Amino acid sequence: MVTKCVIIGLVCSCAVPALAQTNSLEPVTVRELNVILTERSRAIDQKFESLEKSIALTLSALERSNNAALTAAKEAVIKAEVAAEKRFDSVNEFRNTLKDQQGTLATKTDMDTRFRYVEQKLAEIDARLNKTSGGLDAATWIWAAVISFAGLVMGMLGAYRSTLAARGMERLSTANKIK
Repeated sequence: MVTKCVIIGLVCSCAVPALAQTNSLEPVTVRELNVILTERSRAIDQKFESLEKSIALTLSALERSNNAALTAAKEAVIKAEVAAEKRFDSVNEFRNTLKDQQGTLATKTDMDTRFRYVEQKLAEIDARLNKTSGGLDAATWIWAAVISFAGLVMGMLGAYRSTLAARGMERLSTANKIK
């Protein structure tokens, strides 16, 4: 319906200028008007065809450019996905390394417990040293007395032996004289 209205409007718009094209003031016959309208209709049809062709060419060019843009966008998305996968692979590798370290390294609570134990043992050793440092002089005196006493005993034994040896020599010499 709209198309018929457009065509009637075009015919009317063509008929009025067609009447104006005649140089005479004579009435235009239906046949002349029909010829003029036919020529105008052909011209309009040619314009429509050329417009349809240009629109079809424009649409095909737009379709090709859209396809090229979509192809480029798909390639860009694929490249971005590959890059993201590589990055996530390295991130996952780093996470795995951290998990491995977490399994092999000592935890803070373990180290705190161990340090407390070592500090406790050092405190015990320090207490022992402090206890014995006052008695260290007494122990030294005791050792000195024991060693001195042992030296005295050894000296007395040595003197006694040498006395015995000297007496034994006298007996030997007396016995040799007697013979």
